[in-house]
Amino acid sequence: MVKAEYNTDVWEERLKHKTIEYHNSLMDLFHKKMENKDNEELSFADYDEVMQTFASCISIQRTMIELSMEEAKKALTDAFIKCGFVVEDGIAREKKDG
Repeated sequence: MVKAEYNTDVWEERLKHKTIEYHNSLMDLFHKKMENKDNEELSFADYDEVMQTFASCISIQRTMIELSMEEAKKALTDAFIKCGFVVEDGIAREKKDG
């Protein structure tokens, strides 16, 4: 699991840049297809940049979700503890007096 501090602005900026890169790669692929007057098949390399940048977008989004879920888990755990519960292995139980 990712242990980095979640900074929304940083991750959103990374995603924005990678999304622009993806769209540019996709447009380059479209241009190659449209300029292909001889109907030659495009190579794997022609598609690879599009696939790689799309995969990076997905990876960044997944990381953002994981980091925000970790923050939510920590906030909920802290809230349960402040309310007098004992949290073990992610499960909150009432404190037993005695």
